[in-house]
Amino acid sequence: MSKFRALFKKWLWRYIKYNIVGLAVFILNIGIYLIIFPSLGEWSYIVVSVNGGIIEFALIAYINRTKYGVIFDSRTSNDSNST
Repeated sequence: MSKFRALFKKWLWRYIKYNIVGLAVFILNIGIYLIIFPSLGEWSYIVVSVNGGIIEFALIAYINRTKYGVIFDSRTSNDSNST
């Protein structure tokens, strides 16, 4: 049971971090949308969508390389034999 609890805490922490990143990107993109809407109109939605995808990917990649932990596991060379 203790192993399951540790695994659950690990996944819960990853879920929380992923949602914090998503919320930060969402808030930033709302600000960008409000700024560029008067000049681009409906096209600003496309700009904000692309921008959000790029920023979220970059933030997740950054968090995965820092001491704050990994959001998504990546396969290492040790795991390649387990397939």
